[in-house]
Amino acid sequence: PATPVAGVNDFATCQTVRGIFNEGTKHGVVVEFFVDNGQPEVEKAIINQVITSGVQGAIIIRRIFSAGIANLASMLLTNWMPVVAVFDDCERTRMVSVNFNNIGIGHTASSAFIRMGHKRIGVLLRQSTHGSYFWDRLRGCELAAMEKGGCRVTAIYADERPLILRSACRQIRKSKITALLVAGEELLVALKPYLEETGIEVHRDLSVVICSSTPNVRGFAEKFDLIRLNFEEMGRTSFKALYDFYNGETPFKTILVNPPIERHGPGRRKPLHSGAKNDKDL
Repeated sequence: PATPVAGVNDFATCQTVRGIFNEGTKHGVVVEFFVDNGQPEVEKAIINQVITSGVQGAIIIRRIFSAGIANLASMLLTNWMPVVAVFDDCERTRMVSVNFNNIGIGHTASSAFIRMGHKRIGVLLRQSTHGSYFWDRLRGCELAAMEKGGCRVTAIYADERPLILRSACRQIRKSKITALLVAGEELLVALKPYLEETGIEVHRDLSVVICSSTPNVRGFAEKFDLIRLNFEEMGRTSFKALYDFYNGETPFKTILVNPPIERHGPGRRKPLHSGAKNDKDL
């Protein structure tokens, strides 16, 4: 089955659950799943079930737009239960946090662009994710550019509104960006027609790396280089962190998974149209 948890349909969550379930099965550990919707009565029911069933530890999976986990985690921790949180490295609770190394993602992508000869790099971000771990991908790009010197990183904010998408394309052209890290593939799907409308051709004028869990963006004939987000590995890592605790090992407070960059696109070595006459234009 796609997931052993009824009512969970989000791809990333399903894959994380699969990783936890498979790792637990491999170690002969019974794994029980509870679906939380953030409602107080549901959280209370989950806590009661967890405590009465003799569960020895908890893993909380939270995607960025789902309900916060502070209340649920606090109640579990109050009962001296070890807690591992997946995708949550921003709430100040006494638990182990497992997440992608989002600064590392940005640094990896930016470093690859710089090696290709790009001087002006953009990071496509959804405005509504301000302050989230997506923004660490921007920070990672900026760090790589600072280390190299002579490179500029520009944040490009967008959503699905045509006016905003056209504005983002104008910013890409005005800033003479030749390489783009896409923090979420849905934004590229929305942006690409407007890039073409602006006269910017992906792969010819713009090298792209996408943060994605799939080898290609759905709905596109061409392939793209990507940072592989392996959600199943996140599940396995979170289970191992909890399992190590019961083997007498002390897990790190924060565990980061480093996704590699995979070459699926043309991998252009240098930009065709840099927009800058020379480095002094930077």
